[in-house]
Amino acid sequence: MLTFIPQATLTVTELKDDRPLSCLAPTFAHLPALALLEGDDTGFGYLTADPFDQFEWNGKRARSQLTGPLVPESGLSSLTSWLKPFSINAHAGLPPFQGGAIGELDYEAGYFLDRIRGTTTRPNALLARFGLYDWVIARDNRNGRSWLICQNLDPRPGRSLHNRLELLNGSGKRTEAQSPKPAPITCELPRTEYLRMINRCIDYIAAGDAYQVCIARRLSGRLPNSPWQVYQQLSKKYPAPMAAFLKKSDGATISISPETFLRGGPDSIETRPIKGTRPRSPDIEEDKRLANALKMSDKDRAENVMIVDVLRNDLGRIAIPGTVEVPNLVDLRSWPTVHHLESRITAKPEIGTSPADILTACLPGGSVTGAPKIRAMEIIAELEPVPRRGYCGAIAAIGFDGYITSSIPIRTIYTQGSEFQFHVGGGIVSDSNPQLEYEETQDKASALLKILSASKN
Repeated sequence: MLTFIPQATLTVTELKDDRPLSCLAPTFAHLPALALLEGDDTGFGYLTADPFDQFEWNGKRARSQLTGPLVPESGLSSLTSWLKPFSINAHAGLPPFQGGAIGELDYEAGYFLDRIRGTTTRPNALLARFGLYDWVIARDNRNGRSWLICQNLDPRPGRSLHNRLELLNGSGKRTEAQSPKPAPITCELPRTEYLRMINRCIDYIAAGDAYQVCIARRLSGRLPNSPWQVYQQLSKKYPAPMAAFLKKSDGATISISPETFLRGGPDSIETRPIKGTRPRSPDIEEDKRLANALKMSDKDRAENVMIVDVLRNDLGRIAIPGTVEVPNLVDLRSWPTVHHLESRITAKPEIGTSPADILTACLPGGSVTGAPKIRAMEIIAELEPVPRRGYCGAIAAIGFDGYITSSIPIRTIYTQGSEFQFHVGGGIVSDSNPQLEYEETQDKASALLKILSASKN
């Protein structure tokens, strides 16, 4: 086991290049574990690669690539132990994430964290994977300013700020090999079986087990292009506020998620659940009609309020009593391709609350489970035939100072080799129409399938 005592020395340089981070990402495509959190035009985006350590957790045991096995404790406490030696205060005047851990937590991590009955996971399946990055290109998307921030923690030679600048200035775009011609997409769950699942949810709701259950089905196929090319095409055609691209040794995560999961630091944390969606229309009057219909929909509003209550309860597990608030309840938010109903819940964490404590309290997000949360997760585990894995878990960045920015990976493609898979789903309530719910999943899949050059089944 390697003994490593971190000594941070912050160095920062503002970049003259004001292009979006997706234009800079190909410069680092040859490096392992490239991570791009693109952000939206009202916030910040981040780009990094080549982590100096990696964390893996399978629900029972955790391991650091740099120091070996971590002391087995309960839940995600090993994540806290891993990050504790790297506690560094943020530098004022820079974007909030200034280096730290970036990675993913699977939806099934919630089975361990909340001890969900009747659930199983794949033997030794990794439920959390994070890289530890001592440098990041952070961009303020509001004004186009970017900084290369380096904490100089990496013990390996040739990883100083100077080396990063040389790489950024000296490398051009890199191309990736084309994938084989795409094959027709397949779905593990036929239409008739998905309709049966919806009816079972309605039965459970009628019996008083739940108010809402969010169920999903998985589709898979072969990539038409490289994962990066697919991400570029998707993010250009369907820009999303929490778009992300994470490169792995055997594939990638390609996300155009619109949903913020958790964002904030030790003093204040917020979550922004989405419930209620309508497509945009190029016709101005029709677009207004769609937006107004969503705002006036009693069903969509009720679902959103229901999930707000779930998340108020989740944040209440780690918050100072009396600090959980709802500054924005069921607001209309419009993006280039969709209208959404979004709420905002805030809280002040108890002193000493770690990022892992906050993730433990809230994972998975209530908007992708249903209500009440625990019973909804039990029903999901009973009905869905395949694990969700990353889908509906979290893509998260945890700063050295404890700052969190994270999304719920919906509208997210996972690749392995030349193959891909993604889930689509929706929330089922007492008056859901099974056929309309199925058609909604078809509509949600269509945006991804257009880029993946496959026909719906």
